[in-house]
Amino acid sequence: MRVLACAVVVLVALCLFAGERKQTATTPDASASNSLQPHAKFPESRPTNMAALPLRNQMSREERLNWLEKNGEVPEDADDTDWHLAQQATWWGKQLNRAEFWKDRVVWFSVSARKAARRHGRFYPPIPYEDPKFFGLSTNDVASSSSVVLGSYLDYHQSDREAAFWDYFVKTHPMPPDEIEREQQRAAKEFYGTGKLVNLNSNDVEQIKAFIRSDPLKRNYPAEAFTEEALFWTYVMKQRNEYTTQIVPFAAANASVLTNWIGRQTVKPSLLTEPLTDEQLRAANSWKISYLQRLRREKADESYINAYLKSWNLSPEMVFSAAKEP
Repeated sequence: MRVLACAVVVLVALCLFAGERKQTATTPDASASNSLQPHAKFPESRPTNMAALPLRNQMSREERLNWLEKNGEVPEDADDTDWHLAQQATWWGKQLNRAEFWKDRVVWFSVSARKAARRHGRFYPPIPYEDPKFFGLSTNDVASSSSVVLGSYLDYHQSDREAAFWDYFVKTHPMPPDEIEREQQRAAKEFYGTGKLVNLNSNDVEQIKAFIRSDPLKRNYPAEAFTEEALFWTYVMKQRNEYTTQIVPFAAANASVLTNWIGRQTVKPSLLTEPLTDEQLRAANSWKISYLQRLRREKADESYINAYLKSWNLSPEMVFSAAKEP
């Protein structure tokens, strides 16, 4: 009976983890242009009075709509009124010029690209290049009211070809660095929290840990980022940041804040509160170097490699000279 009970507990735990992963997976979210349809142009010049939200709130609805029309997109500080008025603008939902959209951008399904498309009334960024695999799918737009901004539904426009292209793209291309790191942090938190689960023996815990490490790989995250060592240093770095930004400011007035926080940690406190050595910093970055070396061996587009190097503050010499050493 005890064996059966443990098996049930493990199965339930794995299902819970899988459910969380499904909700947070990087798929076309949950964010070839048709030559017969008009394209929205990125305005070459913005209004000279870039009205901030407090100023826009003083405008009448007609004035605000006129301002949005001239602005050519929903501003980054938009509120619910901006989003709903923008749907009446002539540019809302028009297919975007892909050359202009992707100029100076790395082509991937990033949060920033999705947000930029949404500010023009498009559910997806424009398809960056022609791909014959999707020529049979329609480029005709449909409006979808399934997306929510600030608690309200908006009519974003999209085509079947865009949906299919980006679904395939995220399964076959490198992930943006910020999305890799978000998934890493989520996995590391779960990985180092399994020991606190009750009614589980060591075998149960190991099964859950194995699931936590393997599940992101099914969604095209790099395997290098989810080794035990990579998750260890991800956890350490996240907790170090928490120590600096949330614990230290309060510990001076209340020493118990630090004591209680350290008592909840699952790694050596010195790793969180003392400066790391050069060797430890190299260990923390080792997965990134291994991943970039693999991308180079697989002849991945250099734009991805360069974007990773910039985001992670690594030099090409630091990453690729090590690969040449005997």
